[in-house]
Amino acid sequence: MSKYKEALLDIQFIETHQRLSDSLLVIKCKSTLHTEASKLRDLLKSSIGLNLLDNKDHMNFYNALSLKNIDNIIGRMFK
Repeated sequence: MSKYKEALLDIQFIETHQRLSDSLLVIKCKSTLHTEASKLRDLLKSSIGLNLLDNKDHMNFYNALSLKNIDNIIGRMFK
């Protein structure tokens, strides 16, 4: 997740000094989505804890927030 935070910081610097290109805007969106998905996964894991494994719906939601799934969603959005 740190690489996404670094990307966001770099893009924020560029954004304040000049206009963003389309490719940087896509990277910014992707990094933001990954960062927020990681926060959701961590929050879900800490608040539900071991009960996560007992509930199939919670487990499916948790697995849906994986980095690979987020990449697939982003890939479909920007095709």
